[in-house]
Amino acid sequence: MLLCLIFPSLAATWTVGASQTYHTIGSAYNVASEGDTILVEPGTYTESFDFRMKNVVLKSSDGPAWTVLAPTNSILLVDSTLEGFRIEPAPSNAIAIYGNATLRQLHIVEPASYGVGVVSGNPTIEEVRVESPGRWGFVVNGGSPTIRRCISENAPELGFALQSTSTSTLQNSLAIGGQIGIRAIYGPASISNSVVVGSTRSGLFSGFSTTLVNSVFQDNLYMIECSGVAGTTTSNGISWPNASVRSCDANSSSRVTVSDPRFTRWATGTTFYSLDFHPLGGSPMIDTGSGTDAGGGTADYGLFGGAQGGWTDADSDGVPVLFDCDDREALSFPGAQEYEDAKDNDCDGVIDDGAIPFDSGGGDSVVDTEIPDPPDPDELDLDGDGYLGADDCDDHNVASYPGATEIPDYADNDCDEMVDEGTLLGDDDGDSFSEVQGDCNDTDGTTYPGADDDQNDGIDNDCDGKDTNARGRDSDGDGYDDNTGDCDDTNAAVHPGVSDIANGRDDDCDTQVDEDGLNVDRDRDGTTVLAGDCNDNNSSIYPGATDVADDFIDQDCTGTDNYDVDRDGDPAPASGGADCNDNNSTVSSKVEEICGNLSDEDCDGADAECDDGIKTVPGTCSGCSSGSAPGAAGLLVLGGLILRRRRTE
Repeated sequence: MLLCLIFPSLAATWTVGASQTYHTIGSAYNVASEGDTILVEPGTYTESFDFRMKNVVLKSSDGPAWTVLAPTNSILLVDSTLEGFRIEPAPSNAIAIYGNATLRQLHIVEPASYGVGVVSGNPTIEEVRVESPGRWGFVVNGGSPTIRRCISENAPELGFALQSTSTSTLQNSLAIGGQIGIRAIYGPASISNSVVVGSTRSGLFSGFSTTLVNSVFQDNLYMIECSGVAGTTTSNGISWPNASVRSCDANSSSRVTVSDPRFTRWATGTTFYSLDFHPLGGSPMIDTGSGTDAGGGTADYGLFGGAQGGWTDADSDGVPVLFDCDDREALSFPGAQEYEDAKDNDCDGVIDDGAIPFDSGGGDSVVDTEIPDPPDPDELDLDGDGYLGADDCDDHNVASYPGATEIPDYADNDCDEMVDEGTLLGDDDGDSFSEVQGDCNDTDGTTYPGADDDQNDGIDNDCDGKDTNARGRDSDGDGYDDNTGDCDDTNAAVHPGVSDIANGRDDDCDTQVDEDGLNVDRDRDGTTVLAGDCNDNNSSIYPGATDVADDFIDQDCTGTDNYDVDRDGDPAPASGGADCNDNNSTVSSKVEEICGNLSDEDCDGADAECDDGIKTVPGTCSGCSSGSAPGAAGLLVLGGLILRRRRTE
C-alpha cells in the first residue's frame, strides 16, 4: 500500500537589515513567497514599495520610532500586512489599498495629499497616525474598511473622508484640527467612541445614513452638519462647546450631553505628545456609554471606551503607542522625568535636557530615582488664564475662568453654569430661542418664533413682523390654518397635501424636507437620485458618465473608480475597461497580439490564435498569415513540452 502525505508549505521569514543578507526590502520581497514574513531591522529604507504581485507580512522589529520607510512613490497593497513603521518623507498619496490589507502601528508624516486611501476591498486599519497631510488624513472611496484607533492630525480639509457606497466602520479614532473632522457621504457609516476636536467647520458632516455612538465633539464650529435624503442617528454623545446641529434632515438624537468631557490634557495649539484624551475624575465620559469596555465594565465615551478601546502600550508606561515617542522604553513618555540616559524621556524632542543622574542597576553609587507620577491637571493651568484646573470651569479655554466677561462663543466664560447669557447667542428668557435663532424679544419667554400670536394685542409673539397671526386664522389664504396643519401660514405654497419639492423647506408640513425632490434633477445632468445619480450636486457625476481614471471619484456611479493598476491605459473590466490582466502592462485590449507564445496579449479570449490561423481585431499578428504553421518560438515550446512528457513517462 502506497501512503501519500501532503504537507502544506510553511511560511518563511526573511530578515532585512544592514548586517543581514538582504539590505533592502525589495530584495527580500523578490525571493519571498505568498504569505511569508519580511522582518525589518531599525534603519531608513528608501525604495519603491509595490506589494500587489504577492501578499506578505512586512513588519518592523522595533516599531515606528526606529524603523523608517522613505517611499519613492505610493505604497501599494492588496492583501499584504504593513506593521510598525514611520513613513517619512511620505509620498503625496502615502498608502493605497486594493483589497483586504492590514495596517498596524504606522506613523505617516506630512503626505502632500492623503495618508491612507482605500480603493476597494475590506481592509483593517489599526493604530495609524497621519500627521499634517496636505489634504486628507484617511480617504475611503470604495470597499468596506474597518478603521480603529487611528488619528488624523491637522488635515486641512478632511480628517476621515468616508466616501464609499458600502459601509465604513470608524471606531475609537481621533480627528484634530482642519475643516471637517469626519465626512460620511454616499454610503452608510458606523462611528463609535471617536473624538473630534478643533475643527474650523464641522465635527461630522453626514450625507447619508450615519450612526454615531459614544463620541465626543469639542471646540468645533458645528457638532454635526447633515445634507442629503437620510440623516444621522446620534446616541450617547458629548458636545462641548460646539454650536447646535446646523442642518440635519430626518436627524434623531438621544442622550447627547452638553458638558465638558474633562479630558486629562487637551488645549488647542499644544504639541501632539502633550495631548491626553483620558477622562478626568468627574468627567461625564466615565461609565455612561452604551455597551461595555474591553474589561467588561460599563463603557466610557471617547477613544478608550468600548470593546475596541485597548490601545497598544508595548512598554506598559500608561501611554499608548501613537501618543508615546518611544513605546519600547518605559522611562520615556510625555511629561516623564528626564534622566542622563541618552534618551528623550519627556518626549519634548531634546535628549537629556534638565536631566538628573539615573542608575539602572549597574552597581554604582547613584541611587535609583523612581519614575514620577504624571502631573495632576487640577494643579496645572493648562490654558494660561491664571486659574488652576481645580478652580477653572474650563481649563482648555483661555476665555473661561471665574469672573470673566461672557462673550458669544458657546462657552460658559464666567463659570456661572450659564452659556452666552447677555449675548446674541444666549437664551436669556428661557424660551429655547436666542436672538440669532430669531427671538425678537429675548426678555419675554412668550415671544419667540412659532409662539401663539393673539391678534390685535400689540405684541408680535411669533416674531413674524406683524400681530396678525391669530390661531385658527388662514392668513395666507391656502385653505389651511395652524389648527389644521399649516406649518407656515404666511406662505400659500406651504400646507398639507402639496408636493415637497427640492427647495430646502418642508412644503407639505410632514416634518420632512424635500422628500419628493428625489425626482428633481438638481445638477441638471439628466439623471435624478431615483434614477441612479449618486451625487446630484455635481453635473459631471451620473450613470454613464466618463469615469476619469485614478482620481478616486466614481463619476459613472458604478461603485468604483476607473483605476488602471498597471498604467497601460486599459483598466480591468470591474473598473470599466477590458484589460484581462491589470497587473501586467504588456497585456490589454489595446495591444497587438504576439504570435507563437501561447498567450493572449490582446484580451480577445483566444490564446495562441495565430497558431490556429485566426486574425484578431483590433490586434493583428505580426509576421503571421492565415493558416500559417507555428513560428520558430512556437516549435521550440512544442518541442520542449514533448521532451518533458517523454522524460516523465
